[in-house]
Amino acid sequence: MRESTQLSTEQLRRICEAERLGVQGSEELSEGGVPGQARAEEALAFGVSMRRPGYHIFAVGPPGLGKHGQILELLEEAAAGRPAPDAWCYVFNFEQPRAPRALRLKAGRATELRETLAELIEALSDALPRALESPEYIATRRELDERFESRQKDELEAIRTKAEAHDVAVIQTPSGVVMAPVVDGEVLGPMAFQELDVEERKRFEDALEALHTELDDSLRALAGQESKHRQKVEALEEATVRTEVVARLKPVREDFGDYAQVIGYLDALEDDLVEHADAFVAGEGSGQAGQLLGLGAAQGKDEVLRRYQVNVLYEDRKAEGAPVIQEHHPNFENLFGRIDHRANLGAISTDFTMIRPGALHRANGGFLVLDVRQVLMQPMVWEQLKRALRAGELRVESPAQTLGLFSTQSLEPEPVALDVKVVLVGERRLYYLLEAFDPDVSDLFKVMADFESSVERDTELDGFLSLIARRSAELKTSPLDAGALARLVEWGARQAEDAQKLSVAVERIDEVLAEADWQRQERGAERVQREDVQAALEARRRRASRLRDRIAEAMQRDILHVQLEGTKSAQVNGLSVVELGGERFGRPSRITASVQVGQGQLLDIEREVELSGALHAKGVLILGGYLGQVFGRERPLALSARLVFEQSYGGVDGDSASVAETLALLSAISELELRQDLAVTGSMDQHGRVQAIGGVNAKIEGFYELCKNRGLTGTQGVVIPASNTQHLMLSDEVVEAVRAGTFFIYAVETVHQAATLIFDRPAGRRTEAGAFEEGTVFFEVEERLEALARASRHFRSGGSPATVARPPHEAEAPGPREPDPPAARDARPRRIPTWRRRR
Repeated sequence: MRESTQLSTEQLRRICEAERLGVQGSEELSEGGVPGQARAEEALAFGVSMRRPGYHIFAVGPPGLGKHGQILELLEEAAAGRPAPDAWCYVFNFEQPRAPRALRLKAGRATELRETLAELIEALSDALPRALESPEYIATRRELDERFESRQKDELEAIRTKAEAHDVAVIQTPSGVVMAPVVDGEVLGPMAFQELDVEERKRFEDALEALHTELDDSLRALAGQESKHRQKVEALEEATVRTEVVARLKPVREDFGDYAQVIGYLDALEDDLVEHADAFVAGEGSGQAGQLLGLGAAQGKDEVLRRYQVNVLYEDRKAEGAPVIQEHHPNFENLFGRIDHRANLGAISTDFTMIRPGALHRANGGFLVLDVRQVLMQPMVWEQLKRALRAGELRVESPAQTLGLFSTQSLEPEPVALDVKVVLVGERRLYYLLEAFDPDVSDLFKVMADFESSVERDTELDGFLSLIARRSAELKTSPLDAGALARLVEWGARQAEDAQKLSVAVERIDEVLAEADWQRQERGAERVQREDVQAALEARRRRASRLRDRIAEAMQRDILHVQLEGTKSAQVNGLSVVELGGERFGRPSRITASVQVGQGQLLDIEREVELSGALHAKGVLILGGYLGQVFGRERPLALSARLVFEQSYGGVDGDSASVAETLALLSAISELELRQDLAVTGSMDQHGRVQAIGGVNAKIEGFYELCKNRGLTGTQGVVIPASNTQHLMLSDEVVEAVRAGTFFIYAVETVHQAATLIFDRPAGRRTEAGAFEEGTVFFEVEERLEALARASRHFRSGGSPATVARPPHEAEAPGPREPDPPAARDARPRRIPTWRRRR
């Protein structure tokens, strides 16, 4: 079996030589976008061009990739080739005032309609009073009035003539027409009338009664004539006003003759203008105008004429192509629009002119980009967005109205047709969670654009350099020389956690470029050089180093116990990673194990106290499977074992400590000591194969820092999975320490190799007889497990543990071990360990 491999310095860091880049600086590079996104760009192009319902786009990828910028760039390019979208506006509904009408017009025409009607109303405000004061109107009106007054005089004169024949006077008062008897040319009052003799009073009473009857008939006739007169006057006013309104509306009708909805609105507008012409001639606060419009006499002329305005929701008259809108705060009102209210004398009111557009209105006919996390954080937005996309129409309503609750909103605007392509941007886990729990996602967002976080270093190096050149130009930093570019390539590989790849996290690249340029300014140089990039990276690391330094200090003062020299049983140095402020650092941890007689229990203390995650628990269970695979085929594992991260007071997750835990457990079983100058990291499978883990660079550097602070002994090092060798991009300091022979890095493929290295003795192989070679690690482990099994059987039979606590070769009376006869071996109970049954 091949032993572990000691890695050379060439394997620890893939250097990027500035001379091989082929340029002297970034100014020689062509600017380009984010490389390696062909799959995502293809999906975006398909989603943009597919016009069928449901083909909205869900762009996924880790944060910091600059997905929004890439998406906006592609959408703007696609939108430039599309026509400008139609505009929408709201107008007053003369039949149902609470339900404003929505009009759809070509781009630019909605604003034109608003301005045209505003000019029309302003013109009518001057024209109608003049028309009603024109000589023709006044003459016709005077003629009608004179005819009516003449008829009134004739009727009253006829009655007066008849009354005089009966000595009765007809008197016209402000309150009406009255009649009284006349004697000797004088009108008698009530008292004088009572003093007349009976016959005279009787004569007057009969005459007055007859005259009153005739007067009532005449007055009724006059009332009818007055009604006809008023109708004629109103008809005259209507004809005069309509003539003026029709003349003013004629060019508007001709200009918007292609829009049937607008023509229908103008017809209704004409009738309403004629009906409420008093609004144009009445003074401010006119009670008549207010009553005619049903708005109250306290409102002025401007308030009365508000109903003739046009509310354009959104229209960019200078736009060329479809709109591309990115809404950063997609709450309900910002996305779907709102209806404002005004307070007037303690009362809350609203009208169609107070309808405000949302992002969907502005993006209608184009593209809308939303961050899915922000959408999901806003109440009711996700459901309302799906409802709008499904229905293909957009309603302006309050959240309370959507829920069917009481709302002060008094309008129900007509919905507008919705034709928009929505692009949701978020992390992969959000997409998969939504797709799993919300069936509407698959129906509405059929296109997934998956963005890569890293690209192949060998094939995409030129694209990576072009990206740096573009970001530098957009950030307006000084040019970078070849050394700075080479250092950024190495940094990109380190960020990707893979020497064969490069990270394309645009936000991180921008940060490093800006900070390197600041370092250049501090030096007073003209170009960004390698030392500036290095200084920027070191400064970023220092800014996030408080916790790392406190942990290192605690280890240096032995507050956190980590042994770096000698050997010790059942204790191994494991490695974990802490991420803080965007920077990662490794933290050495002491992992211990203890073993007692038991029935196969393997207890993960971290899991029991809920300080570990599911992945760590899985690693421990795999560890148990490995022990059963190697040592439990012929006998039960009669042990009870416990594993723990000592002095770990936070959460632990991941299975990268499973190899180290296995070694600690093997040491606890065999009572063999482990090297403490080595740290171990790596996950494993049930067959003992060591598997790759994450954060390998930070883990190695974290252990090296601790060894350097304590004093390098020349034997210290780290054991890593062989499959992680391709990921190594270690710091120059670690590489130099390995080159100087003061620090070592070993790569292993199996637990067997790791055990050979850290126990400093062969792990052992099974011979043809089925036993492990004597003197090996696995031989000692198996012997101890055999002793534990005998102790367990003896306890169950009621015996004393004094003579069976240790294997025969370690008992007080040494001697050759007598193997059990075959029959005895066959008679042993083959119980399945309790912990295996439980799992």
